[in-house]
Amino acid sequence: MGVVEAWLARERVLEERAHRWTQDLQVSGTEEHPLGWLVFCQSAEYIRTRDPGHMLGGLGPFLVDAVDGSLHLIPVTTYVSDAWQDLYRYDVKGLSRPDPVAGMVRTVLDAQGTVAAMRELRRQAPGMSIGQAREYVTALASHQTPSAELAALTQPPKVCPPLPITTLTLVPVAAQQLGVGADVARTLGYYRELVPGEERAPSVLPFLRAHPGEDDPALVSYLHAGTVLVATASAARCRLAAGAPSLGSWALLTDGTWFWHSDLVHYIEQHHLQLPPDFVDHARSNSWAPPQVSPQRLRDLEQELIGDQDSDDPPSCS
Repeated sequence: MGVVEAWLARERVLEERAHRWTQDLQVSGTEEHPLGWLVFCQSAEYIRTRDPGHMLGGLGPFLVDAVDGSLHLIPVTTYVSDAWQDLYRYDVKGLSRPDPVAGMVRTVLDAQGTVAAMRELRRQAPGMSIGQAREYVTALASHQTPSAELAALTQPPKVCPPLPITTLTLVPVAAQQLGVGADVARTLGYYRELVPGEERAPSVLPFLRAHPGEDDPALVSYLHAGTVLVATASAARCRLAAGAPSLGSWALLTDGTWFWHSDLVHYIEQHHLQLPPDFVDHARSNSWAPPQVSPQRLRDLEQELIGDQDSDDPPSCS
């Protein structure tokens, strides 16, 4: 449990520097598992009150590996699937996947001969050529293991989880090393899962709630009504779900004080992302309607945030 506490402490440093606020997470339980130990966390407020409104919905369990003690984060959408253990064994630890058809083909080979075994093999692995099937069955007939290249052709389609299992590092991060400044403190959605290349940003997972917040509809309306600072032809897509459809053209919006990406409303509506209390109070003080931003203020903000960079890629607001 100590390695999990160390990771939580590291995230607090990142959150405080990037957002000036933190999500108070605590270990809520542990469970022994054949792969190691699963450590579950929840918000301190939920542990104290059991109020569903304070329950986090994005942070799955941590896995402390039984062999080497390494720490891994399993997003909840991946954990609830039956495939997470295989993903960990084969994608994270690099173990060889078992050949799912070798036993069946060997049985047919012993009972009906080479041609029938090749026919059954190609039925089970339709992407295998006749020559490859002959080589595979010949290896079995010689009591040898087919090559890894041939065995790979027998594997079922790979499961693509909504979010991968992440191996976590526990190197302390000092606030002065983060490379984020006042602009980021006013930027919404600055999380490493949502902004490509920002590995030093905090994780979004502790801020995904299990249920929508009371102010979410008003916040979504506020964010939609922001003034466009930068518009692009790039398509925004949900970064928390595999194969997600386009969310429309990516844009950077502002109310003159805070900045956000146009796809932020998706994470509030679909993933119940909790926004910083400072921004919620700010939007409430504006009666849930962003003020108009003057052209001169827009030019100043564009120069401040974007500078003279010339790129087709959406800026990261960093």
